[in-house]
Amino acid sequence: GPDHPDTLAAAGQLTAALLAAGQAADAVSWAEWVLDSRVRVLGPDHPLTVEARTVLGRALAACGKPGDGARVLADALQASGRVHGPEDPVTLAVVNEHAAACLTAGNTSEAIAGYRRLLDVYCRSYGPQHAAALAAGTQLGGAYLAAGQAGEALSVYQRVLSAAETAHGAGHPDALAASAALAAALSAAGRIGEALRMHEQTSAACEATLGASHPDTLACRAELARAYWDAGQAQDALAVIGDAITRSEQVLL
Repeated sequence: GPDHPDTLAAAGQLTAALLAAGQAADAVSWAEWVLDSRVRVLGPDHPLTVEARTVLGRALAACGKPGDGARVLADALQASGRVHGPEDPVTLAVVNEHAAACLTAGNTSEAIAGYRRLLDVYCRSYGPQHAAALAAGTQLGGAYLAAGQAGEALSVYQRVLSAAETAHGAGHPDALAASAALAAALSAAGRIGEALRMHEQTSAACEATLGASHPDTLACRAELARAYWDAGQAQDALAVIGDAITRSEQVLL
């Protein structure tokens, strides 16, 4: 029957497959059906119901309705806190999805609150150098930038960069990503000269560590070109972007 556990499990798998295939609108329809059945059969606070509500929120966000997705995920977050506890990995995963949906919907204050919550929990549980804490810090910095709070983003990215370098060394991909993010925040704060120097350092480190034609190196070169342009150094910008295009063409041949 339609409410049998095997039927609902199959519908959940179909929903996931539709999301993976980019068919978010169809995924929403199936996710709504699964959630309705889970609530009716198991109640609103059963773990499977919480999971179904989370999937619906994810599907709504994926089909271009991040505001609706965020509202559904907020309900899932409250339920997950009751069912699993506020710092259970399942709940923290919902926090992350809710923050991402809020950020896409333009609700930066809620996104900042969510990512700050994740950062606090991960730093307290694992330490600031743990991969989860570094990721949460990067997301928090991005939310601050989206909110126009470049100063706050700078503070977060500086801590992330320091932690990444301490944990892995300056040439590690996590440290390079944090360095690039810090450079972007410096640009957003209007500190063009400092941003340019940071972009130059990051580009050189990427090339030395990853190679001249690595995608991350090419992305750094593109950001360096933009930094030169912002600093009024058009010829340098054109030279760097031209070099990046040449390297990209060589990779794609």
